[in-house]
Amino acid sequence: MPKPWNTRGWEPDWRKRRAQEQAAMAEIERQERARRYGNPWRSGPRTPKANKYPGDCHKCGARIEAGAGIITKIDDQWRVAHRGECPENSGKINSK
Repeated sequence: MPKPWNTRGWEPDWRKRRAQEQAAMAEIERQERARRYGNPWRSGPRTPKANKYPGDCHKCGARIEAGAGIITKIDDQWRVAHRGECPENSGKINSK
């Protein structure tokens, strides 16, 4: 004899299918909203942050004082760089 419908652990098949269909539709709607409107928490391109501490430019190797450059995250490490392009007389360390 089957268990009654109100006992724990038993649920009719149609309820499971309905829950799966609703979850699938919600996921499709979420993806469509994200595609159409983007991430609501980030509403545009990020502005570069100024460096709080002095450091060496990761592109050219020149010393950058605090607040004079920007920081970027590269390979899970924060790196300092010049604002705009590096100065020409800074002695490039990377040939890229």
